[in-house]
Amino acid sequence: MKCFNLILLVSLSFIKNSAAAGNWCYEIQGCAGTGPRLWSKHFPFCGGQQQSPINIHTKGAVFKESLKLVQFNLTGYGDIVRKLSITNNGHSAQVNLPSGIEISGGGLSGTYVATQFHFHWGSEEFHGSEHTIDGEKFPMELHIVHARKNATGGSGDLAVLGFFYEETSKNNTEYDSLIKSIEAITAVDGIKNFSANLAKLIPQNEALKLYYRYNGSLTTPPCTETVTWTLFNTTIKLSKQQLQAFHHNLNFTAIERMVENFRPVQKRGNRIVYTSSSQVIVSSFQSLFICFIVSFLTIMS
Repeated sequence: MKCFNLILLVSLSFIKNSAAAGNWCYEIQGCAGTGPRLWSKHFPFCGGQQQSPINIHTKGAVFKESLKLVQFNLTGYGDIVRKLSITNNGHSAQVNLPSGIEISGGGLSGTYVATQFHFHWGSEEFHGSEHTIDGEKFPMELHIVHARKNATGGSGDLAVLGFFYEETSKNNTEYDSLIKSIEAITAVDGIKNFSANLAKLIPQNEALKLYYRYNGSLTTPPCTETVTWTLFNTTIKLSKQQLQAFHHNLNFTAIERMVENFRPVQKRGNRIVYTSSSQVIVSSFQSLFICFIVSFLTIMS
């Protein structure tokens, strides 16, 4: 147990430092020499061969039977309203999680303890997910970070669950408390308490069967390559007004609005992206293209 606590502390310090470090920025901030494309000069891991985020090419994803057979076990994500706090850490809005929240199964090697979740978003002009699906960006992306109980000090010590957001016409009432809290943390280090049911902030358990899996890194410095990524196909729905709350209420600094806080897509290299579904999942862009072709052929006939 002492060994686990030590490794967990080290893992959390990496995550904390990546958020709190002041010597890096995002492209939109225009800070010369410290933007994402130059992170590797200051943080050697950022120049590694297994960096994140990446583009998920759905037709190239390899079906893995073990991912389909084993569902995620979400301990502590149950139907419980928890008292939480959200912080503006200078790079994102982050919620630190209490003890007792764990995941296992889903092809993961062991049990992982949830530590925090945070968001990456775009602006009025651009979508802001970090990962892309067949080249398509989404308005926002959620990362729930977990540290492995029996960590080895290497690959797979962290497991991040990634969810994409989709704009809809109606407010998602499960996010009301969180969205309202964002309005109170404009300045860096701003913090606000709120209550939420974690299980209802993400898709229901049945929807967690469809996902992509690959090995990668943290998407912020120090970019350590210790992350098992799980990206879910089912999106979380938020209204335009709810998404805009992230665009309008948070600042990088006293004079810089916090928008487009995402790292550009990195090279996949020779890494394999696995999928839990034996069926090819068609992206929304592909769906629109197919609909266009069908409509065109119908008119021509």
